Amino acid sequence: MFELAAEQRLVELVRGEAHAVAAVVEENKRLRAYLFSPGIEKSQKSKVVETLFKEKVSALFYHFLLLLVNKGRQVFLPEIVFEMDRLYDSAHHRKRVVVRTAVPPGDEAYKNIESTLAKAFDSELVIEHKTDPDILAGMIVQVEGKVIDGSLRHQLTRLKRNLKS
Repeated sequence: MFELAAEQRLVELVRGEAHAVAAVVEENKRLRAYLFSPGIEKSQKSKVVETLFKEKVSALFYHFLLLLVNKGRQVFLPEIVFEMDRLYDSAHHRKRVVVRTAVPPGDEAYKNIESTLAKAFDSELVIEHKTDPDILAGMIVQVEGKVIDGSLRHQLTRLKRNLKS
């Protein structure tokens, strides 16, 4: 899907449509149950997809949705959207970063965190900030499956382990 969208210069559009459709399916429990139910015929599901989305999304993405339904893969829509985002980020040299701090940083501290991480990873970053009072102080940075734990909780745990040994 991503490659076809890229060939047709529709990546931004298709990516937005994928997010919108996934959100509709996630928010509407009856629709999700209907589309994900193995007891309902694929032809009936295709009719529902046609009614709901044919006129609201690009032809490329509409046919992709039909393909998912016909192959029984519509349950993987959230994973597909996640993978499209990953491919998009990779194509645009972006990295997604989760930063956990004990308290929300101020504007100046947030800018410092962002610029330091951008330099360290030599990429454009999409930062998601989360607050976790259990870390006590410092921060935990997660990027591309790696965790950099600079929290006070982690340092105290290491100190305790070192003292015991």
